[in-house]
Amino acid sequence: MNTGDYFNIQNQQQRNEEDNRFRELEKHYRKALKNKEFILTPFWHLDQSEIDFTRLLNDYPKFLQKNSAYSIYHIEVEELFRIATKRLKSVFDKKKFWKARNNDKIVDILEKWESGEKLIPVIINSYGFSINIQDGNHRFSVCCYFDVMTIPIIVAEEFKTVFLLKANPDKITLV
Repeated sequence: MNTGDYFNIQNQQQRNEEDNRFRELEKHYRKALKNKEFILTPFWHLDQSEIDFTRLLNDYPKFLQKNSAYSIYHIEVEELFRIATKRLKSVFDKKKFWKARNNDKIVDILEKWESGEKLIPVIINSYGFSINIQDGNHRFSVCCYFDVMTIPIIVAEEFKTVFLLKANPDKITLV
């Protein structure tokens, strides 16, 4: 789409078509998620050479702008809840799946994972001794909905010490 003229008729039609496509997909996934047999497997980029942070656009993690050194760990979801800020678990309650998040982002993730497309792991950040999700709330929400037990996370080198102090070594694995 030519972004030079946001309001031209062709661009408006393209946006309307995309919006209609997402509304139809949202209906499809809302119905599919009611079926207990609908299972979705997350696909992740686990090789650092595959990860392109510039695709995050406005959500580009600030720590990556000054220092691109990071590690990828697998962590049990319950362990991430344990070490993260106390409110994290209530935010990712299944009952809030369609209410607490941007539905277009949820639909986009569901569509990508259903087609086998890999996504960037959840990025965590630390503020003092608190651990938070910097980027990947929607990906994490979908994982929680499907009761995924272990997810990959990106940990910047500058936050690694805090992460390793808080996390149970039996619940994490370096990728």
